[in-house]
Amino acid sequence: MKTKKYNLLKIYAASCHGMIHEDGLCQDAFYIRQINGTNSIVALCDGAGSAKASKLAATFVSEKICNKLNAYLHSKKLRQMSITEWRTEAIEAVKQTQRALAKFAHKNKVDFHELACTLIVMIYTPHGIYTCHIGDGRGCYKSNDHWKPFMTPFKGEYSNETLFLNSLDFGKEDNHQYIFTNVVHEEVDAFALLSDGFENYCFNTLQKNEETGMYQDLNQPHAPFFDGMISTIDQLQESKITHEEIKKLLYDYVASGTHHIKNEIDDKTLVIGIMNYKKIEN
Repeated sequence: MKTKKYNLLKIYAASCHGMIHEDGLCQDAFYIRQINGTNSIVALCDGAGSAKASKLAATFVSEKICNKLNAYLHSKKLRQMSITEWRTEAIEAVKQTQRALAKFAHKNKVDFHELACTLIVMIYTPHGIYTCHIGDGRGCYKSNDHWKPFMTPFKGEYSNETLFLNSLDFGKEDNHQYIFTNVVHEEVDAFALLSDGFENYCFNTLQKNEETGMYQDLNQPHAPFFDGMISTIDQLQESKITHEEIKKLLYDYVASGTHHIKNEIDDKTLVIGIMNYKKIEN
């Protein structure tokens, strides 16, 4: 009898500034905390282009939220945690992170309103994922040979309008509705997180409804892109290309993989995780 054995989770990530930043500053940030060969926390933050200290915010928040959630990777109850239980824990971690950001602002004499960034965070285990997000961006996972979104980005009434961690007053319980959470209790073979600057190159997004004449967001990961990315990384690994070299190749692709990607106005970030499996005989 053959069974699936978990081997090792590999995570690769890259960020690159968009054409709007002539100074080369990228206001996106990501943080990856791998606890062992399979369990990890990944966070991605997109700093608001209009906020002077958004890069500071994105860097601080992505690391801080991972540290706040680290304890759950060692918890035996994680595998059985319900969406309600996870939501309670995630909201508390977000509130603690916002308070820490306010203290950071005070200590460093930075205007708190300038520390604006979105947030996507995911706890990964081979048996499922636990996600939380504020604002836009995209996230997806592969299970049973299918790619699925694990989040729906928040879009405001106007173009490019979204929410930021520092803009929400969590003392008002009504604002908890802007913290979006999800739990997937499936064996997850791969995942991806990306900022909105990269979404048009690997997600099916806007499509016009011919009946209403309105555009709707399909929010569907483009499977050929992600499967192709995984296949390429697998080939590179088999060729003994190092982890650092693969990260450099990913950066080159995010920076200028195609003409349209190279000329993207917005900052671009892609984080991709791949679980390497092997079959063994019982």
